[in-house]
Amino acid sequence: MPSPNNTSSVEIKGLRNAVTNEIINDADVTLIVYDSLGVIVTGDTFPKILDYVADSKGVYRSTLSSTIPWVVGQTYKYVYSVSASGLTLQTICYKTATESSCGC
Repeated sequence: MPSPNNTSSVEIKGLRNAVTNEIINDADVTLIVYDSLGVIVTGDTFPKILDYVADSKGVYRSTLSSTIPWVVGQTYKYVYSVSASGLTLQTICYKTATESSCGC
């Protein structure tokens, strides 16, 4: 089954405090994936929790289910929410489902 860039893993690398530039290892990180119509994709449970990777210096990771019905050529919106030290940040990444492998 095709997926956005043929990956089942989602990851945030090197999460840092924008003011102090310190690595953040204790954030709450979640992800929701939307299809091109703005509907949360089926085949997995959202929001997904990205777990901190021990001793990684700010890396958070999760795995998406292989049962998500990706459609080649469709663009998906990945909405990441990060909460740490009483602050919340939301960032968005768009990925288009392809048969080949490449990153966002």
